[in-house]
Amino acid sequence: KEITINPSDALAWYNLGQILYWQGEYEKAMENFEKAIDLNPDLERAYTSLGMSYFKLHRWDKALESLQKAVTQNPKHVDSHLYLGRVHLEQKNYEKAEEEFQTVIELEPKNSYAHAYLANIYMEQGEYPKAEAELEKAVKIKPDELFFHYNLAHTYVQLQKYTQAIEEFQEVLKLKPVFQDTYFHLGSIYYKQGKNEQAIECYEKETQHHPDNPDAYFNLGLIYFEEKKYDLAEQNLRKVIQINPQDAQAHEVLGDMYAEKGMYLQAADHHEKAAHLKSQGSQPPE
Repeated sequence: KEITINPSDALAWYNLGQILYWQGEYEKAMENFEKAIDLNPDLERAYTSLGMSYFKLHRWDKALESLQKAVTQNPKHVDSHLYLGRVHLEQKNYEKAEEEFQTVIELEPKNSYAHAYLANIYMEQGEYPKAEAELEKAVKIKPDELFFHYNLAHTYVQLQKYTQAIEEFQEVLKLKPVFQDTYFHLGSIYYKQGKNEQAIECYEKETQHHPDNPDAYFNLGLIYFEEKKYDLAEQNLRKVIQINPQDAQAHEVLGDMYAEKGMYLQAADHHEKAAHLKSQGSQPPE
């Protein structure tokens, strides 16, 4: 209505672009942001939103161009620096990304996302103690952000802080009872700690929520094999092969299991298939 009344109202075009942006109509949103900029080249927020739209469409160079214009007009605009950092992060330009996220923190010390994105940089670089510090800050600022807990849990795993990792994965499940492969990772921690009962429980839940995850079945099969519960081991290892016939490890463990049971022909068959898959990377012989 505002545009109909006054088609030269840059702010009205910008507001319409914002509505389209939040509806996921990024191409249409960009048309409106560009119209707003044509009418008012000093409308800094339009450059920011245009850059964010390009970011959503993975047009990194255009996103950088728009966002840099935004920070030139307003060097203290937090979102512009945050998205500049995100573009640099996507391009693996870690030094520039870190500079932008640090700028955000200088402008807004309690910006949880800047701390979390800094942690992403440090995780990519294998600097897990630094990632840990940033994620702990992010979680403290925004304790209900699921991804912060999830990434912090993975960081603790890398640092072999398994008790803290379990606590963070459990926090993830409090926020969302089924989230990605959280049960799988919990199971893996318990397995490393020799807590097979808890590991089995977590892997079973993982297979319930993600029945096509071969890794959960494989780890179940491995635990049952180690516990000499051969029927359960076979059941889970065959499930792995059903999902992925090219899984050499599943054939190898099945072969080891049959050998322990004295079923040497079956053992040889699976060991042969495992060796073939490892050497050829193709279907085993009939």
